[in-house]
Amino acid sequence: MSTAGNGADAVQEVRNGKFDVALTDLTMPGSDGIEVLKQLKAIDPELTIIVASGFAPPEAVERAREEGAFDFINKPFQIGDLCKLIDRAVAARKQP
Repeated sequence: MSTAGNGADAVQEVRNGKFDVALTDLTMPGSDGIEVLKQLKAIDPELTIIVASGFAPPEAVERAREEGAFDFINKPFQIGDLCKLIDRAVAARKQP
């Protein structure tokens, strides 16, 4: 497990290691979540990415999915809901 303080750091973490799942926010200081998503997918097309947001218009959710997001979770969320979503993401990654 690893954490990153911003989108650029997240991209660097993925460049330097192997991850099953990434969780990113749609809106971050200094970073566009969709752009981070695209960069992460370019580095590892098999990476399963969950996008979170406190407020996201439907077109932003659709764009995230078009760019390869596994799923989307609205903030605030319950940790149990996030854990279930991560479990689904890991299971989906393991399927052929």
